[in-house]
Amino acid sequence: FGFRFADGLSLQKLFGYDYGSFLLECADPPENAELIGFVTEENCFCKGDECVDGEDLRNLYEGKLEPVYACNIDQHSPALETISWRGEAVRRHPDVAVLH
Repeated sequence: FGFRFADGLSLQKLFGYDYGSFLLECADPPENAELIGFVTEENCFCKGDECVDGEDLRNLYEGKLEPVYACNIDQHSPALETISWRGEAVRRHPDVAVLH
């Protein structure tokens, strides 16, 4: 998915403080709400004529800390060896001592 900011939305409004505000995703905007943009199917984030590829953003975000906190781990691991036990159960009880 991606996002296209609404035309006319200033950078000051976008990045400014607006305490107590809620950011909602709605099919129909609520009354008295300010539209900031639209979710899109393309993997890019756009404001006006400028677009940034979503994959590039993800690589920048994850790449900064990847050497410290690895999150891009190879998920392909060898199959685990099947282990089974066919002997009788062994129950062990701990020694109990009562001190007076």
